[in-house]
Amino acid sequence: MASTPTEIRLRIDRETYQSFSRIANSIGLDPNEMVRVFVRRTIAEKGLPFEMREAANEDRQPETERTMSIHGVSVERLAAIATGAARVAHEDHIEAGRSTASARQDHSR
Repeated sequence: MASTPTEIRLRIDRETYQSFSRIANSIGLDPNEMVRVFVRRTIAEKGLPFEMREAANEDRQPETERTMSIHGVSVERLAAIATGAARVAHEDHIEAGRSTASARQDHSR
């Protein structure tokens, strides 16, 4: 049974759309197919399917502040969130390993 498609609407300026369309067409896709590819790659990568770099962000802060904003959040804050999430995931992984080892010991007795 096929699921009902969900629609995503995106508003971008005409110039950006035309540039995006030209790139999509140059690789044999239309803009909608390009967005679907992006969504699928994001799922496969479990995150953005490309590296975020400061130079790619047009809303850069002055170099001396060494920050940039992505959707209103500084890179430093995003890095802190990611670091915290990685730490929690690592601790959970270690704890799960301990629980599994403990369960194996209990089972073997």
